[in-house]
Amino acid sequence: MRTFIALLTFLATLVSPYAYAKPPNVLVSIAPLHSIVSAVTEGVFTPSLLIPAGQSPHHLSLAPSDAQRLHKADFILWVGPSLENYLVRPLDNLSRAPVVLALEHVASLTILPQRETIEWPEHTHSHDEHSDHAHLHEHDIDLLTSDPHLWLSPKNAAQIAQVVSEHLVLLDPENSLRYLKNTQDFQARLKQVDTNISNVLSDIKTMPYMVFHDGYQYFEQYYGLNSVGAMHLHPDSSLSVKRAHQIRDIIQGRAAVCIFKEPQFPDAMITNLLDGVAIKVGVLDPLGANIEPGPSGYFSLLEQLSTNLNACLNDPTSQEDRSE
Repeated sequence: MRTFIALLTFLATLVSPYAYAKPPNVLVSIAPLHSIVSAVTEGVFTPSLLIPAGQSPHHLSLAPSDAQRLHKADFILWVGPSLENYLVRPLDNLSRAPVVLALEHVASLTILPQRETIEWPEHTHSHDEHSDHAHLHEHDIDLLTSDPHLWLSPKNAAQIAQVVSEHLVLLDPENSLRYLKNTQDFQARLKQVDTNISNVLSDIKTMPYMVFHDGYQYFEQYYGLNSVGAMHLHPDSSLSVKRAHQIRDIIQGRAAVCIFKEPQFPDAMITNLLDGVAIKVGVLDPLGANIEPGPSGYFSLLEQLSTNLNACLNDPTSQEDRSE
């Protein structure tokens, strides 16, 4: 195995037109991906994070300083236009030619279609089962209508680490052994975290709940959870009177136990809607706004999601009651 890796490293120095004399300047768009990359590069260098986890990446305008960081980067990792549409033009206008990897174009990742309604049928599959939609990708889905929250699938996260390490081996052959070893360590730890989360969620899989916006489909389908709907399909959409009535009907008709808000958006967006509604309120965060950036951040994100789901669904009295 070590002989194979050494050969791969040698070949990388010969064939890669992008190899650098020092570790590359890597820029990552969002915090969960930054954590995965940090795990792969640990002990070699620390990648840069473009957008802090406390900000929603759905609609942003880049500051001049951020544009400069794009111009200086050797390797840029992002989800793609379905999430970070604000990056499309700046990336097209770069004066130099860094390696730019849009994860929604990576064939080994599972890409799910964006849901089109705010109420969803009960989902009964988990990652231990094989359904027809479990292996969809861009040849099956229009990327403009794909669900961009692909990092919330542990299976995708393992593949992201693999793809990133393969690119880094070509960019920085001198440190290839470290990148490959770090990737193996990340994937091994991910398996253990995945097992622990499956145990945490085992008792709440049938419990109905709602979310603030449709950002958790990958996590829900991977673990076989029973999310019944969302206040918003897109977090920037407004809440009409008609939509408010629909949400209340879903809560009552599906006997939703909890509804989850997000720290990136004002509480008023959910509290006004729920005045007098008998439902608990929890917090879910697809980005990890309160999680320390670094190699362990992705694991903390998954664990936080499972802990918060379990706290509200398995012990509803521990959360805020909106019925009073």
